[in-house]
Amino acid sequence: MRRSRIYELDVFRAICTATVLLGHVTSYPVGSLSTDSRFYGLYLGVNSFCRFAIQAFLFLSAAVLVHSYAHRWKGLVSALAMWRRRLLDLGIPYVVWSVIYTFLAVWRGRQIDARTFLCLLATGKAWDHLYFIVLIFQFYLLFPVMLRALQFLRRQPLLWLGIGALVQAVFFMWDQRVFAIPNRASWAARFGFYLFAGMLAGLDFDALQDWTRKNKWAVAAVWAVSAALNCSVSAAIHLKTPHALSGYGELIVNIYAVASCLFFLAVSQWVTARGGLPARAALSLSRASFGIYLSHPLGLAIWRHLTATGNPVLFHLSVWAGGAVVLAVSWSATAMLKRTKWGWMIAGK
Repeated sequence: MRRSRIYELDVFRAICTATVLLGHVTSYPVGSLSTDSRFYGLYLGVNSFCRFAIQAFLFLSAAVLVHSYAHRWKGLVSALAMWRRRLLDLGIPYVVWSVIYTFLAVWRGRQIDARTFLCLLATGKAWDHLYFIVLIFQFYLLFPVMLRALQFLRRQPLLWLGIGALVQAVFFMWDQRVFAIPNRASWAARFGFYLFAGMLAGLDFDALQDWTRKNKWAVAAVWAVSAALNCSVSAAIHLKTPHALSGYGELIVNIYAVASCLFFLAVSQWVTARGGLPARAALSLSRASFGIYLSHPLGLAIWRHLTATGNPVLFHLSVWAGGAVVLAVSWSATAMLKRTKWGWMIAGK
């Protein structure tokens, strides 16, 4: 694995991590402020901008896994080794944080017994962000079959991407038109295209890098247009105002997410090439990304409890200050825990 490719993926992971945090920081004022507030549009716009983060993380996870295993895959032996390592490395911190967030929910007044907790654990519902871990578990379990299929279709990339798009489209149509799928955010098929696209990218990441480098201005233009459409349609849906494209919200979000993956891959190339402090900071943030992802909602909940105020000015200041403080604390805490023997059970590896 060439060093530049590792750095570019780390920068991409850092961007995704910061975007997830920014989305959760702005979701609170979007949900609590009146739509008449002069700053509501700002919060809604920033929150809508962050709607690609989970898709990008899934794309990245699939690319990294294929890149790590495809060239040395030995069937069942490799599958068992991969499951043992990946499921434990992910599963133990997931269970620990599910317990922590369950205690937080009980402290807030929610009634949760042992059976309910097991259901929350199985669906990633102990807290709003944990469903992502359940998605990754599903992908890990399916990975041996999906890798075999990818190797069979590696010379037909459009067919491979088409299958991924079909899986996602069928899931969406079934949920909307046939039967409402329970806990639909916790099913990997909901994001099927991004997993398939990430796997294809991981098989030959150089080719994707070359393509984004040659087409960076076209990618940037498509990303800017799709970002504007995404924010516009999202605002219309939230504010219940007429919009010609409101019925195509799901399609626009997905176009925006795909464009964002390509655009921020190009940005990652640029940051890596320039080096210096931004690249070093991105590498450090990337190494701490899993711990930050797991812990930052707890930090935001504590911050909001401690800084609750009815003063509008202080409220807005606390929103942005809270994001900065929680990022700094979770980042540094994760870095310190990673230096201890058992810290990975909380901060991940």
